[in-house]
Amino acid sequence: MVSTNNNQLLNSVVIDANYLNLRREDIFNEKFLFSPQTTRNSEVESEIEEIEDDEYRYSAWRNTQIGLAVGGSALGMWFAYNGLNAWERWMKEQEKKDIEEEIQMTGTYINPGAGNVEASIDPITGKKIQIKKPTEEEPKK
Repeated sequence: MVSTNNNQLLNSVVIDANYLNLRREDIFNEKFLFSPQTTRNSEVESEIEEIEDDEYRYSAWRNTQIGLAVGGSALGMWFAYNGLNAWERWMKEQEKKDIEEEIQMTGTYINPGAGNVEASIDPITGKKIQIKKPTEEEPKK
């Protein structure tokens, strides 16, 4: 068992303020307590603060990158959707113009997708017209 005298020495640490160039008045003075001399960081503390700052800046930049990627993708999809719709409208308008032009030139329009058209209606007379198919004996023009 440790004696009480030794126990008191173990529980208290005595620091000689003369070695630290401190006076008793300095300890109670707020200017001294919050001065750079007492609040100075060690090299390890400064390094830890720099690492934390770098981590914070990186996390903010990472969040910014994610936001830009999502926003850019959404904007690209919007432009693609609107662009393709405009292109589809233009294609339909061109097809209508081609049909109208053919009707003005020939008086009739036969859809190229229609197969084996044998008859058509003459737009001028309104009569049914038989379309001749070239036979094997007749040369194609």
